[in-house]
Amino acid sequence: MEGKEPQLKGIVTRLFSQQEYFLQMHPDGTIDGTKDENSDYTLFNLIPVGLRVVAIQGVKAGLYVAMNAEGYLYSSDVFTPECKFKESVFENYYVIYSSTLYRQQESGRAWFLGLNKEGQIMKGNRVKKTKPSSHFVPKPIEGTRETHSLSPLGVLLRNRTCFRHECACTESHRCMKLEKNKDALEKVQGHQP
Repeated sequence: MEGKEPQLKGIVTRLFSQQEYFLQMHPDGTIDGTKDENSDYTLFNLIPVGLRVVAIQGVKAGLYVAMNAEGYLYSSDVFTPECKFKESVFENYYVIYSSTLYRQQESGRAWFLGLNKEGQIMKGNRVKKTKPSSHFVPKPIEGTRETHSLSPLGVLLRNRTCFRHECACTESHRCMKLEKNKDALEKVQGHQP
């Protein structure tokens, strides 16, 4: 089916939530969380579709994660604007995914992808960026793609780039922003494969 092919090449990854669940998409398109790290349904293509904007496509189902105007997550067999998520690195070095289309009308607050403490998906307008329900660590699968991602977390962890003041931190140079948050960075790096 033509709609199941990714529009662009993506990085195959697992999205590990701070709630200690892996995001998964079942063959029927149902989205939830699981503790089973080895489930094939936890594999997603993170496809860059703009600057810090990604599409999240289930590898096995071939469907895209999308958010509708009411904030509900669903799976789509074709790529639409509802399938675009802004990928941002939060202060604690977790990644948050927000709808590029929808937000609170009055406050302008973004709607986020999130899993609750039971591993169930949450309505986007009920998820706050400061809460663990919205915090994810992408865990790329080794050897699945050799090209570069536009993912800020990928750049952050591989090159130790600090986005706050545009320096490329290396082993010989540690910027003060990263040094202050060393514990948080090491915690996130500990979740990498």
